[in-house]
Amino acid sequence: KRFWLQGGGVEHRLKAGRAAPTLGSWCPAAMARPARDIGSGKRDYESADDEDESSRDESYESEGSEDDKGPQATKFFVAGTAVIVAVGLAIFWYVRQAVSSEERASPSWLRSKRFVMPLINGSNLTQSWDTELVEGMCLGREKEGLPVFDDDDEDEDDEEEFGDSYEGEGDAKPAAKTSRRLGSYIKAIVAVEGVRRFVLADGATMPYYSSADVQQEEPSGAEFVVFVFHGAVRDAINYFCAGKNLMLSQKKYPLEKSLLVVLKWHYAIDEPIPGDVWWNSSKPWGSWMAGGHSDIRSGNGAMISSFSVIDEFLVYLADNPTKYPKLKEILLMGHSAGGQTLHRYAFATHLKPPKLSTPEDVANKLGFRKDLDIRFVIANPSSYLYLDNNRWAYSCGDPDSDNPTGCTILEYKEFEFDLGRHDWSVDFEFGNEGYRVTEGLGKNNGTDYPFICRTWMYNHWFYGLNWTHLNDGFVVPYLAEHPNITEAVEIYPDRDVVYLVGQNDTCTDNEFNFCDEKCWTRNISTSLCYRNHMDMRCPAMLQGPNRNSRGFHYQRHLYEFYGRTVHGLIEVPGTGHEGGKMLTADYGLIAIEGSTKEILNMSIDPLSVPLGQVTTTTWAPGMPIR
Repeated sequence: KRFWLQGGGVEHRLKAGRAAPTLGSWCPAAMARPARDIGSGKRDYESADDEDESSRDESYESEGSEDDKGPQATKFFVAGTAVIVAVGLAIFWYVRQAVSSEERASPSWLRSKRFVMPLINGSNLTQSWDTELVEGMCLGREKEGLPVFDDDDEDEDDEEEFGDSYEGEGDAKPAAKTSRRLGSYIKAIVAVEGVRRFVLADGATMPYYSSADVQQEEPSGAEFVVFVFHGAVRDAINYFCAGKNLMLSQKKYPLEKSLLVVLKWHYAIDEPIPGDVWWNSSKPWGSWMAGGHSDIRSGNGAMISSFSVIDEFLVYLADNPTKYPKLKEILLMGHSAGGQTLHRYAFATHLKPPKLSTPEDVANKLGFRKDLDIRFVIANPSSYLYLDNNRWAYSCGDPDSDNPTGCTILEYKEFEFDLGRHDWSVDFEFGNEGYRVTEGLGKNNGTDYPFICRTWMYNHWFYGLNWTHLNDGFVVPYLAEHPNITEAVEIYPDRDVVYLVGQNDTCTDNEFNFCDEKCWTRNISTSLCYRNHMDMRCPAMLQGPNRNSRGFHYQRHLYEFYGRTVHGLIEVPGTGHEGGKMLTADYGLIAIEGSTKEILNMSIDPLSVPLGQVTTTTWAPGMPIR
């Protein structure tokens, strides 16, 4: 028989000739987790050693099955007990040594790793990179011909137009729809286990992958911490493995002094364990991407903003000289929906950047010590946070326009509802070919209606800052509780941020009767101009026709708003909406290893992005914000 021992200790297989006791009688602490059925096919320890192991099982079981037969059972009871204990210990030792790297990626093995990490040579601090663990978790995920990961944007997964769930209600429609669309692929991702759990201030837990335990008891020698944020498919393990490749390539910090962390944002469909926080995807109140609160049914009733979760991780690492005495730099990287999360977080976080933090800010957990670098790398987000009412006027595919098989030149001007085309709408169902079916691109052409669409919600959070909503508190609670949102606008240029956009991330998901020649698609023969699933709601379309365009035009928006170059933008050549390539290409390494000054010298000049025929007024600190 096989008995799974769980809870607080090593989980292993124990074979015996008699029935095993119940799980609860052996380890009551494990009762919170259901017993696993070894025969279910979920996971077993059968391997190349099975033939030898089988012979050991037979001899062991025959040995144990004789001790109840005849008078010899009593005579040899003591000796038999000793033999059973000795053989059991020997089997345990052998199985423990024989566990393969792939099996060690399982949650059972990960929970058993309670030993102290090796010390860094010449110090009393532990290493922050467990090579055996990391390689085991990523085994089989990087085979040639198989993409490390590929993802969609959460914000287009549900059927509703932006704002329909603004009353704060919502369920797991986006996740469920993603599951139906991607089938077994999403199930394989969601089924991946082996996560650690970070205990938040209110006692709830946040699942994550890492190269070492963030909350370990022993002091860590980590000097460099990298957070990688996954996309809407929530394939955190794949992003972890892509992050591993990045860490192996960078030469800025020794691997033993580097810590890799990937937070795993859950929906109910992901089967989180009791105590885990998860989100319900209502827009924006329950969206982790927008700083929304976790669902009240999760985290033992705790409702916590996704941005507060990030705050807690950063404060724990940065303001913890006992546990992380050598920490020098924290880098946060995100692609796609993960990029959107980081972009909004970099603006809205309650934590001031290090160079503007005072000792009082650090003491009150509202800032960082000045000798710590906090950096953001934001790759291919589907939309951006605009800081005023200006947007981009253009049209696409109008037969009587100057460019009937493309888009007109974008003009930067204050958005007016009456100047937008009527009836822009998108159906979120998919055709037989696997891409979206369009309901309509709106009436009228761009001559009389220069904006491609019209919506009153173009400036709602998280596409913009609607100051009426901010003043009335009609925003996600994290934003409503911000210590000083006007100050957040003023200090946003002081955040260390670089944006990455793929040169070939120009697809428009078959919305138009043409496709940009650089468009990168999954399957050219059937997908036409279909990439993954881009946000093509009206608030996003007012920022540009595709991701690449939106990245360039956002840089010009920041320049126009602040009157100077803000942050940096790097275009990654020959890359579409491919998270693995974006974060592990040479430009991803540059974002890690290069200084802020070096990155700015490589960045796109925002003045190279034309404004069209319209000029605007530059905002400056102290000026009123509309």
